[in-house]
Amino acid sequence: MANCLWIEPEQLADWMKNSPNETIIIDVRDIDYQVRKIPGSKHIEYSEFPSQIEQLISDLQKLRPKPKRIVFHCMFCKQRGPSAAEYFYQKSQDASPNLNLDVCILNGGFNKWKIRFFKDENMFETIP
Repeated sequence: MANCLWIEPEQLADWMKNSPNETIIIDVRDIDYQVRKIPGSKHIEYSEFPSQIEQLISDLQKLRPKPKRIVFHCMFCKQRGPSAAEYFYQKSQDASPNLNLDVCILNGGFNKWKIRFFKDENMFETIP
């Protein structure tokens, strides 16, 4: 994961509060995508991620203002989140080197987010 930055939940929360248009959050949980999520996050199941990567890159290129970073997470960020981040980094460099986003991984994933912010309902959205 040499091309990706590991960030803590507090850093992501700060970006969400102070520069929300600069940060894209991708949740790659599969069956464990239940009940709640990080506000504003986009869900792409890890099992579907390879088939969705080109559309994701295309959608990101169209955003204005242009985001500065993309943050990936799963439940614990031991395998799926980091793998998706690395795959995104490689594919985005090939497809659109001028996209120029910092690719980040949420250390501890959604589980650490839940533990850190469990008392703050503003840090969660209900999954429909």
